[in-house]
Amino acid sequence: MTIRATRSGAVTVCAASLLFGLPGSAAASTGSWSGSAGSSSGSAGSSSGSAGSSAGSGPCGPAVATPFNPGGWRSYEIAAPRYVDGPDSAPGTGSGALKFETNPVAPKIQYFQPTATPLRQTPNLAYTMYVDHGLEPAFQLRLTGANRTDDDPTGFTTLVWQPHRNGTATTRQWTTATALENGLWWSTRPIAGTPGGQSQPVSLATITAANPNARITAYGINLGTSATPEKSYISTVTFGCTTWTFAPGSTGSGSAGSSSGSAGSSSAG
Repeated sequence: MTIRATRSGAVTVCAASLLFGLPGSAAASTGSWSGSAGSSSGSAGSSSGSAGSSAGSGPCGPAVATPFNPGGWRSYEIAAPRYVDGPDSAPGTGSGALKFETNPVAPKIQYFQPTATPLRQTPNLAYTMYVDHGLEPAFQLRLTGANRTDDDPTGFTTLVWQPHRNGTATTRQWTTATALENGLWWSTRPIAGTPGGQSQPVSLATITAANPNARITAYGINLGTSATPEKSYISTVTFGCTTWTFAPGSTGSGSAGSSSGSAGSSSAG
């Protein structure tokens, strides 16, 4: 693991090869982290992904989603985040962010980008977050075609990557989690390759081997796992060669797609 300040002029601190007590194999690597104390410009970057960087639909390269042109980003069944200028405690930090804030009326917030990517071709995954309070937002992959052990014919499930199961996220500081595809995941439904469930996450390679026909239908961010109010911000999401940013006040350049379920726009607050 590497933790470093990503903003120009900030002090750099590195802690090499910390594995948080997790298995040291490449298949169980937790990925790398970089934090920035008050900058939302710490892009997760784009690079060639494992098994094909252009896997899935959407643009290749930088892409901008806005409330007026979300570029296909949407929420499934529950509330969506809001486009804002930046977190309350670090105003004016960049081009914008998505604000995920739960409450009794909206106990879960999510935002997904559709794709059509075989699980075996999962590209590089990353996102940049700012955790104000509560648990960290999770990166999720929605699947069909998985081998459900309860014989559900749809094979639907959601794979979940959580920061606290792959290291420790820093609160009230911009942090980038990269190489998620090399980290530990758990499934929201009973599927082959995940006998331990949420309490015993496994590598994506293990899940893929047990579910060779699974396909990723969407990727995105979810927040909301308890009755306690939570609030976080997301400034970038990377899937393969595409890195999305989120701008509240422009028309954007997101890929063509449905604007259904688009999030609203507001100033941070």
